[in-house]
Amino acid sequence: MRLELRQKQKQILTEKMIQSVEILQMTSQELKEYVNEVMLENPVVELDEHVKENTGTESIEERQQQTSAEEQYHYLTQRQSDDDDISNLKNKWNVDPNDEETLQDYLWSQLLWKEYSDRDEKILKFILDSLDDRGYLTDTVEDIVDSVGETKEHIIQLIEEVRTLEPAGVAAMNLQQCLQLQLQRRGELDHNMEKLVTECLPLLGENKIPQIAKKMKLSIDEILVMCERLKTLSPKPGGSFSNRQQMKYIIPDVIVVKFKEYYDILLNDWMYADISISPYYSQMQKNNSSQEVKDYLEQKIKQANWVKQSIEQRNTTLLKVARAIVVHQKDFFEHGSAYLKPYRLADAAEEIGIHESTVSRAVNKKYLQCSQGIFPLSYFFVRGMQENAEQSGAAIKGMIRELIRQENKKKPYSDAVITKLLNEKGIQISRRTVAKYRDQEGIPGASGRKDWKQDSVV
Repeated sequence: MRLELRQKQKQILTEKMIQSVEILQMTSQELKEYVNEVMLENPVVELDEHVKENTGTESIEERQQQTSAEEQYHYLTQRQSDDDDISNLKNKWNVDPNDEETLQDYLWSQLLWKEYSDRDEKILKFILDSLDDRGYLTDTVEDIVDSVGETKEHIIQLIEEVRTLEPAGVAAMNLQQCLQLQLQRRGELDHNMEKLVTECLPLLGENKIPQIAKKMKLSIDEILVMCERLKTLSPKPGGSFSNRQQMKYIIPDVIVVKFKEYYDILLNDWMYADISISPYYSQMQKNNSSQEVKDYLEQKIKQANWVKQSIEQRNTTLLKVARAIVVHQKDFFEHGSAYLKPYRLADAAEEIGIHESTVSRAVNKKYLQCSQGIFPLSYFFVRGMQENAEQSGAAIKGMIRELIRQENKKKPYSDAVITKLLNEKGIQISRRTVAKYRDQEGIPGASGRKDWKQDSVV
């Protein structure tokens, strides 16, 4: 038996430290819910709304910043008020104003004008429920026959009844049939259009216009005219209606406002109220004769102060990270995704003077709103973010989209050229990865993006 003496260094996180880390990772919405929970659990906590008095002594720049902050406050508080009103309306009248008309509702409202037996009404409702968000019929005729126990001929008759409704193309089995129904409704389904839709859609999706012209024995100009007619059709007739799953809005945690000579960075702290200590309980803690009460209140006051301090630290860190992003990615805020520069978490950590893991927690699940749109904070860290490679990929995808948007459509960039352009910007990426990202974004290859009309006019 052998005894050894070893020295180990351990870092033990206290409950307060864990709480501080958790608060740092919270989004504005999560922090709002957390602050409300703290108020309910801790009797000494009071919540103060954000109010900033105008002293009249601010500089022009300070007034501009205050104005932008007040506008953001008005927007957010108004939105919160609207949400509360909607919630009250739903509770009082059992009506949800967020429930927009679905495709099924719209179709059923058209069927109500006609007389159907109770049996047919149930079958029609079954057919409507079988439509997906695009407006396509997801069940086959045989599936519906098996489900409702009706003859095939009668089911086909009722499906055709649904296909006479608006929007045109609804209840189609696939894309080809959807386009055919719309062309038929317009009286434009001639032999050539039917052949284009039924036999050439895969080639059309790849923009292989010369091959289509050869197959159909027509000129490129004639095919292009037919393609323009197809572009006026809707491949998803049900797409303009409300989805059955309600959309969730992203609430930005940081707002970047562009002024003439500088950028103003606003923290979305209007979402949650400030924490303060109740003077009543503070006085009670000092003067109460019961030591047990004094100890209890002292503990609660310390807890509230620590939460307040952690929130302030979280906001300070988030602002520092946002400022570092704006400084480093200024070209992005000026011109868009194609000008995004390589940036690592370690770079930001070194500039701010904090640990890299702290930066990672600060940007986790948080969003930045600017004139270019709303982006995850991690979007701006193009490299060195292995723990969130998906967001790094999203940033590069944005750059690829921007390069393709600016290309000459007569001579679109190949994947090799895009790779070279990204490499010149400092983004080390392979051609295979570029092709993968392009496919994931639903962007066709160079031949699929080529504008054949320019060549045909020459």
